[in-house]
Amino acid sequence: MTQVDFQDDGSGNPVLSNRDFEQAEFSDLTVMPPQGKIATVENVKFINCRVSPGTCVMTSDVVLDNVVFSNLDCGDALKISSEATLRRVVVAGESPSSLVVQPEFEDDFVVRPPEDIDFQLDVSEFSGSVCIVGLSGSLIRKDSNRHVVVKSSWKNEVDWKTLGIGPFSYWRIFLKKLSVFNVPEGVLSLPPSTDKHYSETIDEMSRMEGAGVCFT
Repeated sequence: MTQVDFQDDGSGNPVLSNRDFEQAEFSDLTVMPPQGKIATVENVKFINCRVSPGTCVMTSDVVLDNVVFSNLDCGDALKISSEATLRRVVVAGESPSSLVVQPEFEDDFVVRPPEDIDFQLDVSEFSGSVCIVGLSGSLIRKDSNRHVVVKSSWKNEVDWKTLGIGPFSYWRIFLKKLSVFNVPEGVLSLPPSTDKHYSETIDEMSRMEGAGVCFT
């Protein structure tokens, strides 16, 4: 079992830098620094690694800088707090089955993108489902065929009744999640073609686009 050995920066802040983990197995990959401290993971790659029996969670007060998670088998989801600082983070491959990025608490959340950066998160080569709340859609690299930006303003701007789209649709359920955290937008992956709600979701998307909704 591989150990992730953080170093102390001299002020009690854990730092993991300049490491490539390939085909490594971890019992747990949760990064949660002590209260009042900042954990930094920089220039690190996790390639074809496995986490068992634990999972992979990046909490608030974590800085992810130039980090790659590719085919990370860590259970049902890789979870990253929107309150973490993300700079050029890449999630790619077929594992895990989903990526969830959202604030840790249901409260008003202020999106504060890092300055002078081309992207925060790249999911363009990730085939799992994506649910991202609390990051700016413009700083997320996406696959335009699978990932869409959803605006919280649609809740009131779209005439759902006229479009025949009910409150339990794929789109409106995600809008409710955005409203819970009071964020302006989020990024969502379309369901796979094998999903029983796929045809309905794509049909609703088409109706919304016909009404002037833009998903980019």
